[in-house]
Amino acid sequence: MFSFYLITKMNKKTIAAVVLFFIAAVPLFCADWTTDLTRLLVEEKDHRGAVQLLETALNAVPVNDRPFVWLTLAYCCHRLDDKKNETKWISGFFEIYKGVSDVFPLKDKTLNRQIGDYMREWRRKYPLVVQIGLLKDSSFKGSLPPKYITLAVEMGMSTDYRLVYGEKVVSAGIMQKGFNFIELPAAPLFERSETHVYTLALKAGDLIVQKEIVLDIKCRYPENSGQMKPHIKKSGFGVAMFIENRLVAYHKKTVKVRRLSRMETDKMMRNADRLTGRPPNPLDMEEKSLQRASIPVLAIPMLAYKHLIKPKLKKKKVIKTFTHLEATFLKKDQDDIENPLDVEITMTVRQ
Repeated sequence: MFSFYLITKMNKKTIAAVVLFFIAAVPLFCADWTTDLTRLLVEEKDHRGAVQLLETALNAVPVNDRPFVWLTLAYCCHRLDDKKNETKWISGFFEIYKGVSDVFPLKDKTLNRQIGDYMREWRRKYPLVVQIGLLKDSSFKGSLPPKYITLAVEMGMSTDYRLVYGEKVVSAGIMQKGFNFIELPAAPLFERSETHVYTLALKAGDLIVQKEIVLDIKCRYPENSGQMKPHIKKSGFGVAMFIENRLVAYHKKTVKVRRLSRMETDKMMRNADRLTGRPPNPLDMEEKSLQRASIPVLAIPMLAYKHLIKPKLKKKKVIKTFTHLEATFLKKDQDDIENPLDVEITMTVRQ
């Protein structure tokens, strides 16, 4: 019994010692990787050995140093003329860290400068996408489905691009620095609930960066859509011609009388008076417009001073993008009847 307790206690001490050893070894390793890297690149000119060192240290170094590790891995692969791995590491540096490394931890200033020059060279040509989103413009707020959905792509620099849906090229050309807008035909998107995948290819020299833009479309009719459907009833008139009580000619004209849907009646009721529930009286509206037009004479010079002598400064237009949109449209069915349709669009971007 005593021997079992002693062995168990020794095992616990041994395990604790091993854990403490590894915890203490991590800072030492993190402190030494910069010295070893400098030795490999400056003294031994061993770029392949530097790649092996950095790949091992990638997950062990502090978080602030990781952008520099990705950048240096791309730099070493560039010196080795390894285009494939250089593209891999430089793409990760820009896509994950947006091409920014705030830390250059090497003690050799010349080596830091060489890696910094390599980073600045890539900044001038890498097709960095700042953000991608959807615009919610005025056409998306109406009662009818829009003809197009606007895709907004903000670029960090000008580059060639091509947007493909399946095997069809939707748009191609040059994207300028800043926001660029691409109109996607909306009619095929609102046919049914479906996921649509667009491929955006950006080209800079020999480098091609691809992103998948996924639009998850959900279309559904409300549960009470049957009550909201406009009702069509036939009405008409007939003309008959008699000569001496004998029918000689008859013509019948039939027309469709359409009742308004609930959505349309709700829209009309919103314009009605809130207290009485009646539509606004044209005479009251005329009286209110006359009251608004009766501006005191002394206010006219003040308005002239405000608008002419002291003009307002133009505010910079802020473009707001969305990754999720919801709307309700009126869509005609095969019987030419308009029914409300709830549409939900969710956008995601995959590398």
